[in-house]
Amino acid sequence: MDKLDKQISTPLLALKLPLPIFEYLLSIPGNFFGSCSFTVVTCPALIAICLDGKIHWNHWYALVGMLVVCNLAIWLHVLSPDNKKSSSSRFAKKLFYGPLVSAMSPLIGIALLKYAPPTSSISNNARQMGYFQMCAWSIGVIPASILKPFVARQRPATWINHEENATTNDNKIKMLQKAAREKHISVLPKLFSKDAAVSMASGDAAGAMACMYPLIFVHESSNQAKILAWICVCLSCVGRVYWFAHHVGDVLAGVITSFFACWILQHILCDETTCLIQWWDPLVAHGLLLVTAIVTRLMTKQRVFHSGTMRVEDKHIKDK
Repeated sequence: MDKLDKQISTPLLALKLPLPIFEYLLSIPGNFFGSCSFTVVTCPALIAICLDGKIHWNHWYALVGMLVVCNLAIWLHVLSPDNKKSSSSRFAKKLFYGPLVSAMSPLIGIALLKYAPPTSSISNNARQMGYFQMCAWSIGVIPASILKPFVARQRPATWINHEENATTNDNKIKMLQKAAREKHISVLPKLFSKDAAVSMASGDAAGAMACMYPLIFVHESSNQAKILAWICVCLSCVGRVYWFAHHVGDVLAGVITSFFACWILQHILCDETTCLIQWWDPLVAHGLLLVTAIVTRLMTKQRVFHSGTMRVEDKHIKDK
């Protein structure tokens, strides 16, 4: 199965988009669904706005717009190849992926939804869907967080540059090594290679499925919204394979496990017509995720607060 998965993944791993702008655009769905600063703060508000179907030009919408711009600005700073060792770049990574931000994000996301003026911003039903999406993301990525340390599968970015492959005569390995070097955003394969044995399953793909689940399966959304949601999930999966973070099987495993986790959550929190979710439910769901991540890392003898792509890369820089 491993050999077949690598064979299926090879065409996408070897692909190079023609212009840098296409890679920058793909990097957004390819990486944002693994960041709490987006999935638990900005995304629930965007889901609520999408389901509400109305645009009100007021301070709340301006705040959501500013959060989107901030997420994009921080991500562009993370991608900059010229300042990857600078203190500002490390700070940007902590804002995007850091454990403190991850722990605090639900409080910010809840406040953003709870205190949106109900008469001039979003309906109560849309607000409920925002809360559900926060719960869905936390619950949806739990299976992936359990599988990662126990399966311990090597990322493509790691095994193509493994010592035994460094001087290989295998043309396929050489092709993939060249493809990783020649990506327009070559910093991402290098970044993922430092966080090696966490390929199965993809947490970002699981997060994408969880974030889009309310649009696709819970709320009676328009066909356009459902199509857009599926496009986001597919682009997230493509982006994870394109930058050597995962194999095709890894992203499929992330999507499938997340779907079933969200399906169970839906049947717990929702009936046939409504979802009655309290504002503290996302805190409970996020607490379950944090406990699961801590316990699995302790069981596999990993450093609890020094795992994850960005934190491993920061440690690598400090050790040099």
